[in-house]
Amino acid sequence: MYRYKTFDLFGQLAAILAILMGLIAADERGAVISIGLLVLAGLQLISLLVNGFFGPAGWKSPLRRWHLIGTGLVLAVMIYGMVKPAEDKYDMSGLGIIIQSLVPAALVALFYTVITGMEWKKMRS
Repeated sequence: MYRYKTFDLFGQLAAILAILMGLIAADERGAVISIGLLVLAGLQLISLLVNGFFGPAGWKSPLRRWHLIGTGLVLAVMIYGMVKPAEDKYDMSGLGIIIQSLVPAALVALFYTVITGMEWKKMRS
């Protein structure tokens, strides 16, 4: 599991670095940022599944519970934005809700990277 956790942590850090470099480079189409976000989301989803199937372990952080609560709240807000009835055919307020929920989603993703780093450090010692 230590080798997977190492890959997981440094993969997430590389994706975050790619996102930041895309922001700094001001890519007109945002391709680097988009790919970095997709890679980060994919790595974190796989990590959640692997850690869920692994079961309880002494190196797992108790902060995982808070991460799952935050993820659930962000997903609930996004789902609400998708099912919110429109007031007229031009109403896109649901899309606005989804876009605004991307900020807490990014914070939750960064929080998960911190948790992964803490767990990696705990496994290492």
